[in-house]
Amino acid sequence: MSRKPRLGCLHAHHSNIGYIEDIIPQGTLEAVHFVEPGLLRRIGSDVGFSREDASEQVRKQLDWIVACGVDALLITCTNYIAAMADEPSQYGIPVVKIDEPFFAYLMQQPARHLLLFSNPDTVEGAMQRLQAYAAARDMPPQIEVEVIPNTFNLFLSGQTEAYNRAVAER
Repeated sequence: MSRKPRLGCLHAHHSNIGYIEDIIPQGTLEAVHFVEPGLLRRIGSDVGFSREDASEQVRKQLDWIVACGVDALLITCTNYIAAMADEPSQYGIPVVKIDEPFFAYLMQQPARHLLLFSNPDTVEGAMQRLQAYAAARDMPPQIEVEVIPNTFNLFLSGQTEAYNRAVAER
């Protein structure tokens, strides 16, 4: 019997595990979750922690995950993705940055778009990535950005229902 393919998932918060598990067709692959909140905290609060420091930490994390025998990588944190080098994968396995399928979908949609964020610290990195993605395809997006106030702390503290309600009410 052959083993199921293993998807190594790098998250900044444990609550992302459920979202990923919910979208994986049952029995198709094994998701191996790695949760590392420290980098996100350093990026948002340590002025001495440079982009190069963040990039090196992400590389170390990905090296570790790949060494655990995964067949593909999924990165679910926008700040982690923004800290990664935009170059072909050195790992010899697929590396999926969770925002890229969304960007592709967004570029196919007509009119202006409102992007809602709950974490203000992810706006800059996400928008830089979206702009670069769109520019590489010569498709300038018409985007408006809004941060939903007082929601990210709900998310971080595990108040998922309150978080989802606040986002849905927006």
